[in-house]
Amino acid sequence: MVTKNILIVDDEPRTRQGLQRTLDSWNNGEFTIFTAESGEDVLRMAEERKIHILLSDIRMPEMTGLQLLKTLKEKGMAPVVIVISAYSEFEYAQEALKLGVINYLLKPIGKKKLLEAVKDAVMIMEKQERAGMIERVVDKKIVDASNRMDSTKDKETTCKR
Repeated sequence: MVTKNILIVDDEPRTRQGLQRTLDSWNNGEFTIFTAESGEDVLRMAEERKIHILLSDIRMPEMTGLQLLKTLKEKGMAPVVIVISAYSEFEYAQEALKLGVINYLLKPIGKKKLLEAVKDAVMIMEKQERAGMIERVVDKKIVDASNRMDSTKDKETTCKR
């Protein structure tokens, strides 16, 4: 079984550690849980390993969580994202939704809410993976059918000569 990666990014060490402890106690070995303290750290880590689920703070020094999500999208990386924030401003939530975030959790986050959000993220990730596999199978069948049609046309052209 291939393990999936969950990455927690927050500039507050206590928040990172608390979220990681909660996820570690829930995790059955299916996930590897990493932490980062900045968006720059996330970008470096994402170059080394695929990030399946990202829990990101909104307000961090240097690079905000929203800037991080935009940069990941530009690089073609599309983890399932949960935003965690101490700020309930509508503009943040609205921008996060535009970037495809699946959940916006306000700090302090209860264990139950966190685990529900992560379980939802896992279900979405699995659906995306299945859709990707189906798409690859369908694409291969279309290419194979197209190649057979081209081969048949070539034979017909040769026979007519």
